[in-house]
Amino acid sequence: MTAATGSSSREGTTVDGLDAVAARTTIALGGGPTRAGRQFAEATLASWGVAPVGVAADNVRLVVAELLANAVQHAGGPVEMTLSAAGAAVRIEVVDGGAALPLSRPPHDAARPSGHGLFIVERLSTSWGVAAHPTGKTVWAVLPLPGSTPTPA
Repeated sequence: MTAATGSSSREGTTVDGLDAVAARTTIALGGGPTRAGRQFAEATLASWGVAPVGVAADNVRLVVAELLANAVQHAGGPVEMTLSAAGAAVRIEVVDGGAALPLSRPPHDAARPSGHGLFIVERLSTSWGVAAHPTGKTVWAVLPLPGSTPTPA
């Protein structure tokens, strides 16, 4: 079974320049990191008072799954995932040990059997990107949480 543990903090975290509340988890590789990541995202959103049903929560779960699946497929697996929220936005960060930077494949071809992950991330997020570091990279995306102002539990 995959273990996902998390903790919340406020230490200098920002989302789009606003002070944020954050939750961070280490994702184990065995047993399904995308499922563990989605469950962690659901629990974190609930602890912040974000409705568990609806488009915003669905979009967060989908982007979490896509970023974690990409880390598994292209970088040997995710190492850590962080959700940070401020105002009505959430930032999802997935850290992995891979050196290769992700690239979307324009133009999007819906008939292609794979390669839709970053297209989905691009469509659902207000911004996304990648930050390389000496031990790998962090892929991040910021999504709106309309009608929500997450607060720590």
